[in-house]
Amino acid sequence: MQTITLKDILEKCWTLIKEIYMEGKICSERHLQSEIFHILKQDNNFNAEYKIFIEPTIYSDKKEMDDSLIIGIIPDILITNGYVWYESETRNQN
Repeated sequence: MQTITLKDILEKCWTLIKEIYMEGKICSERHLQSEIFHILKQDNNFNAEYKIFIEPTIYSDKKEMDDSLIIGIIPDILITNGYVWYESETRNQN
């Protein structure tokens, strides 16, 4: 059985995105995010291993090199593997 890597999945996704873009069907960054999300959510290999979030707000108690907290970072797309802990779940474990 061949292992499908995240890189393989993303390369396949990007090939489809390029086709859609070249047809003039992507008209904004939000639309691009939507197409990527849709393609990945339809991929069974992706769904078996990963979760995708669009523009999540990230907070952490970790500090940057300048000793400031990491707060309010909003990446365009965040892909995580497997289970994701939510803040409310970590509070309940203490």
